[in-house]
Amino acid sequence: VEIEAQEGRLLQLRERLEVYHSMKEKYERLMCEVHSLESEKQALASELEKAQVDPTKGCSVAIKRKLEKVEESLARARSETRKHQQMYRQAEQEAQKCKVLERKIQDLKHAKVALIKKQREDAARHKEFTNQKTREIQALKRKEKNADKKISKMEADCQKYKSNLERSRSQCEKLSDKLKQTESHLMRLLTKRRNDLNRNINNSRESRVNAN
Repeated sequence: VEIEAQEGRLLQLRERLEVYHSMKEKYERLMCEVHSLESEKQALASELEKAQVDPTKGCSVAIKRKLEKVEESLARARSETRKHQQMYRQAEQEAQKCKVLERKIQDLKHAKVALIKKQREDAARHKEFTNQKTREIQALKRKEKNADKKISKMEADCQKYKSNLERSRSQCEKLSDKLKQTESHLMRLLTKRRNDLNRNINNSRESRVNAN
């Protein structure tokens, strides 16, 4: 926005300078005319002085009239020169303002280009940073997903081992109960057999005693 405003101002100055340039040209022509008339005046004054001393050198009256006309033209030219001198100086000031403004606009444009370049570099760095962090987040998510899978598998294996352990414990308890029952049955059988054996021995002894 500032560059556009400065360029608009510069355009206005240049438009005014076009008028001042024409004034400058007229001023320079008037200065040349003044110098020419001053030279002519000096020549006529010298010629008049010589004619007044030696009439054979020319008609002093004619020279004097010519000198008066030159002086009138010189006075007019000097007056015009003074009028245009201020305009000419103003034109130079405006031209200087144009140069300063042109440099300022160039500096602003260079600063704008540098700023745009910096913004692009910052945007590129931000994009690269964002992409890198996105890749890191995706990698962490993949690791987390794999870890979740491993945890789920370990939990499933643990549950499976737990179920197997429960079955083994149940089977072990059943076997233990069965073993206890078997032991109890065997103990009863052994006791009965021992009793039977003792009874048979006793009967046999009694029979031998009675026989004697």
